[in-house]
Amino acid sequence: MNRTLDQVASLFGLGPNILRRRMRELKILNQGNELISAPAHEGRLFMDPRSRYCPTLRTYRHYAVVKVTERGLEWLAKRLGVEITHMPQRGADQRTGS
Repeated sequence: MNRTLDQVASLFGLGPNILRRRMRELKILNQGNELISAPAHEGRLFMDPRSRYCPTLRTYRHYAVVKVTERGLEWLAKRLGVEITHMPQRGADQRTGS
């Protein structure tokens, strides 16, 4: 299961802003909180492109969300020097918490 940085921050017991700041310090993210391309990130982190319609401008706004793969969770935890505090079971429904 791929997770957003907010979800990863929760698993690591960190706030989302603290996680992003530490990832910038490690040169994983740039100042715009976008993923810096590097061979070490392959298969661990990726950008998920998205868009939403803006009715005021009558056009689509495009953006990307940084995602962390299962393989990337442990790698990122080691890089940050943190432990995964709560790992949901595979197949557990994230919306209901069961």
